Amino acid sequence: IKYGLTDGELQYNYNKINDSLKNIIENIDESHRIELSFDLTHSFRSLPLYNLVVIEYCRLLFMRDIKIRHVFYGNLDVSRENNNIAEIVDLKDIVDVLNTMRGISEFIDTGNATTLLKEPDSINEDEFLQWLGRFNGAVQMNDRDDILSSLEPLLHCNIGDTSDHLLDAKRVIKELLNREISHIDVSAEPSKENQIKKSEFQLDLAEWCLKQGQVGLASAIAKEGFRSYLVSVYENDTQKYEDENSRKRAENMFSILIQGKQGQDGQEVFDSYNDIER
Repeated sequence: IKYGLTDGELQYNYNKINDSLKNIIENIDESHRIELSFDLTHSFRSLPLYNLVVIEYCRLLFMRDIKIRHVFYGNLDVSRENNNIAEIVDLKDIVDVLNTMRGISEFIDTGNATTLLKEPDSINEDEFLQWLGRFNGAVQMNDRDDILSSLEPLLHCNIGDTSDHLLDAKRVIKELLNREISHIDVSAEPSKENQIKKSEFQLDLAEWCLKQGQVGLASAIAKEGFRSYLVSVYENDTQKYEDENSRKRAENMFSILIQGKQGQDGQEVFDSYNDIER
């Protein structure tokens, strides 16, 4: 590669790295995972940073299972103070920060934790990430009961005390969810009041999804939240609030009303319904 002193030389380096990775990938079976080790010892100080970012970018473009496992640096300068021994350092933490940064950025922008959950190798041992995975899956499937039952432990479980980038990401997720989504006592006895709280929770969740640009998911959750409210209005038996037939019956009764009473009593409910439709 060139020294990278001009835009042209940096572009040349980009193409060189891109072509080299492409050549590796084209000669390795698609079923195989590719692990890269990157040695940045002998180069101008500006190049390791540039090359690492380019490799990470190209890794994403190729849509293959490619992981950067090591970033080696031979600390030649320290040898003068260390009996002429230059320690080799693995700076893989740089890659971990980049991966976590991509994942937390996606979660903040879209509310989807899939990328964040792909990266940590210790996910099976991390209580917070396990609950985040369950919450993330429940949201994508619009499973209210599982959303509620996973949100409570997610917001209250111990995130650890090791100060690193992953701990900071967990802290941000907890603060964001606490701010954007009200949560309720999932163990509360069935009652009309608690059913209405559940419907309000679903509308909060729908609003959060809408902010993240997940319009289809927001619409589905909002409609389900509205059904949760309707069943509390039309069904007197609290044990039937979660029964699908009761929810459908309440929805049908409201549909009949909305056709004949638009603009009369209950205008606020009609307005909410029309907001969800829009």
